[in-house]
Amino acid sequence: MGALRTVARGLRHRIEHYRKAARGVRYRTLARAHAAVAAGWHEASSGAGDLYTRLFAALAAAIGVAPDGSHIPLHRQLGSAAIVRRMAGGARAPLPATAQQELGARSRKAEILWQSLTAEARVVPPIARLPERMRGLCIIRTQGLRPGLLAQAVASVGDQTVPLTPCVVVHGDAACLAAVRDVLAPQRADVVMLHAAAVDRRRGYPCNVALDYLSTHAEAFDYVCLLDDDDRLLPGFAERMTAALRDARADMVYCIGNALPQSGEPFVKYGLLPPIALLGENFIPANAFVVTTGAVVAARARFAEDMDYLEDWDFLLQLVGAGLRAVPLFETLCEFRVTDRGAQGGADPAHDDRCRQQVGGGRRAAARRLSRGAFWRDVLEFPADRRAPLSAHEVRHLLDAAILLDREATR
Repeated sequence: MGALRTVARGLRHRIEHYRKAARGVRYRTLARAHAAVAAGWHEASSGAGDLYTRLFAALAAAIGVAPDGSHIPLHRQLGSAAIVRRMAGGARAPLPATAQQELGARSRKAEILWQSLTAEARVVPPIARLPERMRGLCIIRTQGLRPGLLAQAVASVGDQTVPLTPCVVVHGDAACLAAVRDVLAPQRADVVMLHAAAVDRRRGYPCNVALDYLSTHAEAFDYVCLLDDDDRLLPGFAERMTAALRDARADMVYCIGNALPQSGEPFVKYGLLPPIALLGENFIPANAFVVTTGAVVAARARFAEDMDYLEDWDFLLQLVGAGLRAVPLFETLCEFRVTDRGAQGGADPAHDDRCRQQVGGGRRAAARRLSRGAFWRDVLEFPADRRAPLSAHEVRHLLDAAILLDREATR
């Protein structure tokens, strides 16, 4: 929040100084204001990587600060060498009419930008104070095809040090449900077992069965997370994620997840980005986030039941579009398996294309529910100094998000 406060404070100062300058305050005062605000931005963005330097420069340039962090000389802003001569001599003569018009325009521009930065787009209630010991529901979807890995997934939930109830949703017929019950019989007794019997529906359907259960039992659970039956949570997942939720007063927390290849060592496949980057591409594995029950219910977020691919991204876009406050946790707290869908016979190019198109619609819908300032709020709040400089691919995600918001946002 510090960077955002610095920018907002700088914008307010800039607006006031533009107005004073337009009323005839001497030019030297305005030049000092330029330099002071630029210094504040420079300090806020220090150590944040090359992209952040450019982003702060872009924001600064929008209201008259040079990309190198210095103020833009008035003769470059107003196109008058006479102004520079008067400024050098500390003259107090009133500004020419054209200069007053230019400063008035810059004042309005700065004010609009400041309002967009501070505008809220939440459709969910304000964040309630979360209890010290939060209770969670972990949705584990399975078709019963990987019983050994399923048992490990459920065990990883049981290994957590704070309350987290496994909710196993069996997507299959009655025989599949019975087989999964047998596999989990030796496990902890508090496993919630749900049956998603409509086998003609796709991967989002069992998640919705669990969300219906969550909605009915909302008083029993403070947050929810998701786990595929071949993934697992690392010890400390629930404790660290809930602490971050509580400390940040956030609706959602996302962390780093290790990818488990079919051979070789685990590796980090996705770096953490500001949540608004979800408008450009998904970078949050399905098992690497938790979200409060109240936020999920209020946002009315659901999984698409006609998608076998990208359904988790589509779900996250609904949360982003609802204006949820999501914060990153720079810790590796879960693991997910990297599989070759083609080698498993699961690839369907035509279906994958349809899923991409459907997510494209979700991206546009989320952007329309947000303000243009949502990009800057997320970018400025993101602790970029906690990670390596962004790659060109990650920069592209952010730029795509900014372009989409500029095109679709209604305010």
